[in-house]
Amino acid sequence: MSRGDEYRVVGYSGGELVAVGSRDRVVRLTDVSDSKEASPLIRGHAGSIRALLLCEQRNLLITASYHLSIRCWDLKTGASTMVLRGHMGTINCLDVHANTLVSGAKDCKVKVWDLATGKCFENLKFKHHSAVWCVKIDTTLLLSSCDKGLVKMWDTEIASLLEVIDAHQSAVKCLFFDSYHIMSGGSDGLVMAWSTNVNAKGCLMTFHHPREVRSVTLSDLRVITGCTDERVHIFSLLTGHCLRIIQTESPILSIHTHANSMIVNTRSSVLLTTITMLPAQAGKYYVNTKVEMTHSERAAYERLLKNKALRHPLSAEAILLKGHPQQKCTFTTAAVEKLQAHERMFMKALCKRPGQHVRFAVLGPPATRDDPMDTFREQVSFRLLTDMQLKEHVRVLSQDSAGRQQRRSKTAEDRQRRMIWRMKIKGLSSSDYTKEDQVYAPELGHDTYI
Repeated sequence: MSRGDEYRVVGYSGGELVAVGSRDRVVRLTDVSDSKEASPLIRGHAGSIRALLLCEQRNLLITASYHLSIRCWDLKTGASTMVLRGHMGTINCLDVHANTLVSGAKDCKVKVWDLATGKCFENLKFKHHSAVWCVKIDTTLLLSSCDKGLVKMWDTEIASLLEVIDAHQSAVKCLFFDSYHIMSGGSDGLVMAWSTNVNAKGCLMTFHHPREVRSVTLSDLRVITGCTDERVHIFSLLTGHCLRIIQTESPILSIHTHANSMIVNTRSSVLLTTITMLPAQAGKYYVNTKVEMTHSERAAYERLLKNKALRHPLSAEAILLKGHPQQKCTFTTAAVEKLQAHERMFMKALCKRPGQHVRFAVLGPPATRDDPMDTFREQVSFRLLTDMQLKEHVRVLSQDSAGRQQRRSKTAEDRQRRMIWRMKIKGLSSSDYTKEDQVYAPELGHDTYI
């Protein structure tokens, strides 16, 4: 496939599994050691997967969906153990610390949940004036960023706002913080370093990128960023110098690091990269191995075709026709009473533009766009017409055409009557405006028509 999956989300906690979710509403687990798909296959969301967290040590997977719900799953059985509802907009981000889960959504709200009881802390009312893109939580500190470029620092114990960072010129898509530092990356191509001490004002360091930054993390005073320019950048937090650039094949969506392992989620694939620091040259990094774990849309489409394979005999009322619902085309068939004799059944396409690819008619409301995930076009209403049905269809079309012609004639007559009336109220004689298909022009001479 030429186009990758820009909606893929990945979860990795440093264990043996990597969780991958996307618009197919299914979360798949991949074994890091052999890059093969592991069980179970997790299903249950009614909408596409927009965010997920993998807590392998706790046997827990947390996912957020387009249909406004958050679900907790058992990694061993694949069963849903808890459903959290409360957001009124699409959930964009998740983070967890101990038994506290935090979520941010397009409803401009940040909600904090108790995983032990499944209840939301209603006293923690954290809000933005635009969609929330990233949230991070620790024992007492919570960070959230929004579409207007603001980063807010909250105290979860006293439920108060500590500081607002207003330095980015556009949406802040990624955050990271530890005991001493805060890292923020935005669509303006800037990654900024801040201090967690609210008394320390100003930016500590700024790292420039040519395009939007989608992921940032800090490890051993090394800033690792993922940019849509298809590169992973490794900077020194002390000097600001770029230590290493790792080239990928497509724009980067997210980066997940643990020890010397790094999972790079790109638009075309998911890569497992091992980074080693040379002992003789401190600060120098090189890529040891790079393993492609998934093939993005090709594998997704193959799984989709497999899942949507027909598991029942075909009938005259349940034949799926593969096509593009744009150009009108009508089908007819003969010998319908002998459908079991496949050699006597045929189909004929009547297209308005012969010589082009056959595209099937949509008997119903037209689709606003072609859904690439609906490979067999199950969401549109195709119909296989018999000869009698085709005649009836042609008769209805003829009636519609005659009606349109009659309406056009009536419109022309009304237009002529209005023109005659305007000439009459000007005081012209009846002979002046009864000339067929002509208009009286007295300025050109007596009894002159054009």
